[in-house]
Amino acid sequence: MIAMGRRGRLTRWLALLIAVAFALVMLAPFALMVSTSFKAHAYVLEIPPQLIPTAPTLDNFVEALLTNDFGRYFLNSVFVATISTVLSVTLASMLAFVFARYEFPGRRVLFAALLFTIMVPGLVLLIPQFVLARNLGLLNSLWGLIVVYAVLNMGLNTFLLRGFFAGIPKE
Repeated sequence: MIAMGRRGRLTRWLALLIAVAFALVMLAPFALMVSTSFKAHAYVLEIPPQLIPTAPTLDNFVEALLTNDFGRYFLNSVFVATISTVLSVTLASMLAFVFARYEFPGRRVLFAALLFTIMVPGLVLLIPQFVLARNLGLLNSLWGLIVVYAVLNMGLNTFLLRGFFAGIPKE
């Protein structure tokens, strides 16, 4: 094994130091959020904020669980996430398999159009999604969320799965 020179070790330590600095910057908001969840209401907006609360309390968690219909909200989230994930993976895998295995006229154009959807920011689609949900009668329903979430990343999912299917031998 070739011994690493002094310059190589210095470069490695410098890269590690930069990575740790970026990690701390990224974790700081999360740490502040967790810290704030254990503070009383009077200390939430104090300046300068304290990372470690002087009198930690669980009252915020008790209030969140008991004053709202938390169980219902949690089950709604699980339902929407599960159904939209299964629907998205199922549709994207079928579409990706067709793009990876079959030759048909217009395949390249359709795949290019699909790739174009990856480049469109989600915010641009907000109003058309609302109009579509309204026209389908899905406003204020879980099924409206499921349809939006299932189609949201269809282009990226199809692109990734097409690469996977193309790498599998046909036999």
